[in-house]
Amino acid sequence: MDPNNPIFHAVYLIEAETATTLVSQTYSHQEYNGDLISGMFQALESFINHLAYSKTYEHIQEITFGESLITYERMGSRRIGRSVLAVAISRKVKNPTYIHTYLRQILDTFIHMHKHHLKFFHGNTKPFLQFKRHLTGLNQRFMNIFGDKIEKKPAEIPGPSFLKDFSQFS
Repeated sequence: MDPNNPIFHAVYLIEAETATTLVSQTYSHQEYNGDLISGMFQALESFINHLAYSKTYEHIQEITFGESLITYERMGSRRIGRSVLAVAISRKVKNPTYIHTYLRQILDTFIHMHKHHLKFFHGNTKPFLQFKRHLTGLNQRFMNIFGDKIEKKPAEIPGPSFLKDFSQFS
């Protein structure tokens, strides 16, 4: 992995209802405004759900612009009554599926570790700062797990050929 061209430039974990950034980590020299990012995603979610005319909750998965990619995941828990958003700003890759998978893993770990603080969250973000250590070294861990798969288009990734196996029964 080229340290001058990391996959992730920044990651934000945001409380969905209040759009409060709970914890974030920047991996590049580019500075991002966490409040602007969290507010933007809260507004986009409201807009999309207004347009969706659906009882199911819809959300954005990713935004591509230039050579950058903003990947978005949302996870909630009925036990804590809250949802947390993970927003990653990264360089554009051919297959962002692995970024989504990794963000879901981060969210799952975060919610599990902080379920008590999330359940009784009233704006104090200090209890969540200890999670920053889990976000340190994120680029290297991601590359160790997913490596060059992110640079292959989804069709290029070998996997089970369900339709081929299924065709033998017709």
